[in-house]
Amino acid sequence: AAYSAKFTNVTLNNQCALVNFIENRNTLKLLNRTVSLSFYAKTNSTEIANLRAAVLSWSSTADVITSDVVSAWASDGTNPTWATNWTAENSPSNLALTSSWQRFTVENFAIDTASTANIAVVIWVDDGTITANDDFYITGVQLNDGSKVMPLAPEPFENEFLACMRYYEKSFGYGTAPTNLNDAGQGFWGVGVFITGISNSYGPAIYYKVRKRIAPTFTPYNITGGTAGTWKWYRQSDGTTADVAPAASQTSDNSFSGQNSGVSYSTMIIGGWTSDASL
Repeated sequence: AAYSAKFTNVTLNNQCALVNFIENRNTLKLLNRTVSLSFYAKTNSTEIANLRAAVLSWSSTADVITSDVVSAWASDGTNPTWATNWTAENSPSNLALTSSWQRFTVENFAIDTASTANIAVVIWVDDGTITANDDFYITGVQLNDGSKVMPLAPEPFENEFLACMRYYEKSFGYGTAPTNLNDAGQGFWGVGVFITGISNSYGPAIYYKVRKRIAPTFTPYNITGGTAGTWKWYRQSDGTTADVAPAASQTSDNSFSGQNSGVSYSTMIIGGWTSDASL
């Protein structure tokens, strides 16, 4: 597969899991319906023997979930104890890995736990004996309505990209991890406005490419080689600069504005950012 998630064990005999949470709006479509799960997986040589997979239902407040779905790990044929309010909708069993890609299927089970508000797909290592640096790979995960798995139907890249931006967006380039760095091309330049008598400077409104699930968590980055977690505020009249951490102001699922209460003048602003609305 050209694209897959690679998992490498770091600590001897430690298990791990891949978890994907489905928000309430999309969960509602599957309530009290029969579904089927499929995915592709492999290992290197015979490093990882078995995976297991489950679809869990969350029966508490919608979209306010316990992200660590495992209360107590178990192995070698015994499933984990799930965290409070998470319930397995299927009966997981061993899925034996080889060094070649295989499509694994878990079919014909219902999402019928009372008061289900969210669901999660969990794929984990069942092995209790794992050597450091053992690897496995997963791709092509699909949960579909119906008693049989459907042929894998990958979305075009641009559709997947836009879907991801409902939960996360950044000013940085697609392949650049957000960090404080000296590269003004990874953020934005904008003109701030000082409001007399309030002692605040406001940056321009930044509109997201995709509306977020909720008003997201804003994180600023300094992209001019200055203090980490700040933006560069530059007074055009005399060249005065300051590295000050902005607060997200006028936030919504559609936009935000950077507010600075420490620089009382109209400014040029340079900064990078991320906005996170994930579950």
